[in-house]
Amino acid sequence: MSVKPTAIKSFGEYKPMIRHASGRTEICGQRSKTFQIQAETKFYSGPSEVTKHFRGVTFKTRAEAVAFAQRDIDYRIQRRREAISAWKEKADAATTEKNRARCLKAAEYERRALAAMTEA
Repeated sequence: MSVKPTAIKSFGEYKPMIRHASGRTEICGQRSKTFQIQAETKFYSGPSEVTKHFRGVTFKTRAEAVAFAQRDIDYRIQRRREAISAWKEKADAATTEKNRARCLKAAEYERRALAAMTEA
């Protein structure tokens, strides 16, 4: 697989991590959320939004973290397969050739992304 589950130790706990073939890594469950700031006066010149970062899920043992990362990878593969079949169904039901070509192009994109995740 070109996508491998692993874990990284942080503050005494393990975070699940996905390592891609290109060397890129991503922490599973790590998110950021943007909050809009409502100005109290019309002369407010500060930021219009604030981004808050969330640390993600952590586990006591490395094995649990790696298992979580593997479940995340399996879920992503399943979603890609479902997307491919959904785009192919839309292509079969398309009424115009332009829509059919667009659906087949999207299915091909999903197929390539799936192949990149699952290649040996």
